[in-house]
Amino acid sequence: MKHVKMLGLLIMAAASLMAFASSASAVPVLTTVNGGTDYTGEIHATLEKGTSALLKAGIEDTCTTSTALGHVTENTSIEAQGPLTALTFGSEATPCTQDTKTITAGSLTINDAGEVFTKGSRVEVKVTGLGISCFYGAETGSVKIGTFDGGTPAKLTVNTTVLQRESGSSTFFCAEKGTWTGTYVVTTPSTLLLT
Repeated sequence: MKHVKMLGLLIMAAASLMAFASSASAVPVLTTVNGGTDYTGEIHATLEKGTSALLKAGIEDTCTTSTALGHVTENTSIEAQGPLTALTFGSEATPCTQDTKTITAGSLTINDAGEVFTKGSRVEVKVTGLGISCFYGAETGSVKIGTFDGGTPAKLTVNTTVLQRESGSSTFFCAEKGTWTGTYVVTTPSTLLLT
């Protein structure tokens, strides 16, 4: 009987250690300091100075200003995600080469490998002078848009190989699939790390 009690205590101790080890390894995807707690809050990123964003889909659209503003609402050991509250291309002072506006910003997800995905997004590119609209994004499913590199500052390298053409697009002028490239620098928070 004494051996059975001792065995029971050893099993309980081993189970406790395993539970502690698994909770300690559940490191969040995004933190602001090494070994820090999970980051939830605003993320603001702007196009890297001296670079441009390029949208290509049969037509070419170059923007020298672009901003993404979002909020991380969930940050686990597998992924961080949240809604985008703003996604802009061009400005009044520096417009894109085509008339570009975001209809729906959607949401972003960053996984533990640093891959970035968008979902629920819709952007309109109106061919200047022709009045033809092309809509691209990820209204159905999610689309990988690039990679996230943590640091001070962190960077988002957008290199989308397949932007979905959305309904309402001219099927003659707007390619079935488009691309989006650009390098964005995270300005808020000043340091954001991928664990």
